[in-house]
Amino acid sequence: MRQHIFFLGIAVVVFLTAFQDVLLHRQGTLVRGFDASVQTFPWMVYLARHWQNLTPPLWDFTSFSGTSFAGELQTGVFYPPNILLGILFGDSLSPYTLDWYIFFHYVFAFYFMALFLSSSGFGRLAAVFGGFAFAAYLDWAQPNRLVGMIYLPLILYSYQKTLESKPRNRILYTLLAAASLSLALLGGHTQPFLHSSIALALLAFFYALTAPGWGRAFGQLFWIVSAAVLITAPQWLLTVEYVSHSYRWAPERTPGFSSVPYEIYGFVSTLSPELLNYLLWSWIPLAVLGGVAFLFFLRSENSARRLLLLYALVLGTFAFLASLGDAGLIAKVTWHISILNTVRQAERYVFLILFSSAVILAVDLSILSDRVATALRSLDRPGHRRILLFGAVGMLGLLGIWIGTHASAFLRIQPDNDPLTPALRYREESVIRFLKREQTQHPTHRVFNFRQVLPPNLGNAHSLLTVRGHRGTIYAPYYEYFVSALGDPRSSIWDALGVRYVISDLPLKGLDLRFREGNIRVFERDTTPGILTLLGSNGERRPVPLRRVDFRANQIEIDLEKPVAGRLIFAQPFYPGWKARIENETVPVERENLFMSVSLSGTEQSVAFLYDPPLFKLGLVLALLPWVVGIILIKKAKLRVVYWTAKRGNRQRR
Repeated sequence: MRQHIFFLGIAVVVFLTAFQDVLLHRQGTLVRGFDASVQTFPWMVYLARHWQNLTPPLWDFTSFSGTSFAGELQTGVFYPPNILLGILFGDSLSPYTLDWYIFFHYVFAFYFMALFLSSSGFGRLAAVFGGFAFAAYLDWAQPNRLVGMIYLPLILYSYQKTLESKPRNRILYTLLAAASLSLALLGGHTQPFLHSSIALALLAFFYALTAPGWGRAFGQLFWIVSAAVLITAPQWLLTVEYVSHSYRWAPERTPGFSSVPYEIYGFVSTLSPELLNYLLWSWIPLAVLGGVAFLFFLRSENSARRLLLLYALVLGTFAFLASLGDAGLIAKVTWHISILNTVRQAERYVFLILFSSAVILAVDLSILSDRVATALRSLDRPGHRRILLFGAVGMLGLLGIWIGTHASAFLRIQPDNDPLTPALRYREESVIRFLKREQTQHPTHRVFNFRQVLPPNLGNAHSLLTVRGHRGTIYAPYYEYFVSALGDPRSSIWDALGVRYVISDLPLKGLDLRFREGNIRVFERDTTPGILTLLGSNGERRPVPLRRVDFRANQIEIDLEKPVAGRLIFAQPFYPGWKARIENETVPVERENLFMSVSLSGTEQSVAFLYDPPLFKLGLVLALLPWVVGIILIKKAKLRVVYWTAKRGNRQRR
């Protein structure tokens, strides 16, 4: 327990010092970069708003005229820290709250790495240096990918413990390893999960060559990965359903599960000169240093450290070759296998290189401290001891400078005046207040952010119904429906989607100007009937007389002023998992072109559309299985221990 408190305490002090301007003086932010500002912050605001009521936000009414929120993996809907953040802060979530959120991820990245190194036979000093090196290397410019990376050391630590422990504890550590691997995916990206699985499989291979043997080493690997797949079922079932109906790169109509060719992004090759330069002066020197260290360990009695060093060298070398994209044999293999490369940038394997670097640094420091301690004991003269001690301190200082130089490239703070700073980008300006007032008066009308004058995910951040957004994927039928109208705010397609307000930085002829602030203008389209309409026999859509419209988590409730007969159209893309409730009777949702619809007989006064996907319920059942089985096995192991203890006691009495 003291060791855990020590590592956590050091981590808090180190990163509180590093980020004191942000955390203590509120100057700058750790939520930096395009993805963090445009995607992560508004998504966190949206999910916090729903999780405060203990309701999972499976659906998003505020973007793309309604789309799956949980199906987009990067939103991190089921990531436990996100859920806790929503419960604690809800509507009051701010960029400053996320600064602390990121800070605690740094702390636990440090703690998990130090714990892993310590359990592998390293002293506290080496574990602390390795923990800082690993945590400080993490770049939070894309939080939904980086949050999953912090769990790799905990996954490996738990796996080690499964091989060392007795049956009861082995089950506990198996569940811990599976839960940690699950968090790598639930954080919001596939790559931490896949890369951590690669690292775990390689470690299993190395352990299979030693005492536990092949069956034990790979058996534990199988149970950990299988349990992790089950635990994450609520997420990946919804994601597979959504991505299978979506585009990953909309302009080229690239299907959801296909790799995006790097040429689309204007790249000549996946290997950037900046990345190659970094790898050459970062990984290559470390690998050479690690090789020299391994020669020292050949005669060492510490087999655990020797195995871990060799493991880091192999893992880092593989990741180095894979990160070269299309520039090498291993790189080509990993690049053209979709499951190993789900995005355009092979350089994201650098995460494994950074992890390996932290391990090698810990090894180097461990060797240094051991050799210095041995030499000091063998020297008789105090002067020689002082010289050796000063030399060791000097080498330690150089090692610290090397780590600090690398860390400074990642531990950056975004200034308050940066255009991407969330507090500046998503502040509630006059135009937002105007749109909110108008939406209160016209709750069934949407906003078209023409030319993306305002942040693209303003719907998530400000609870506005919009027809656009920004994410890594888009529902293919919706994209095909509205893409032709993106350049024409007067198109009849926007009437069908219920667009009443158009935001633009340019004058728009034929539309009424309702608001202007600087170069931001809001125009009104008075031809739209709204998103809830009644389809007449002549095919014309007319507004429905409404007394109440209430958007709730995953459902919309409607009260009619008077009963009407006909087909009620809800201008939201038809999607699996939706059903309707008419006067408390559940009925299936029908499809009307792109949209959803139900038939009214003329006697109904209340209608509700609900998103209740069967796959989510199935996922919850599957997610519970590992925990239920684990508890049963633990109870069984406990009873077995009690039985054999009692039996041995009876034999001794006889």
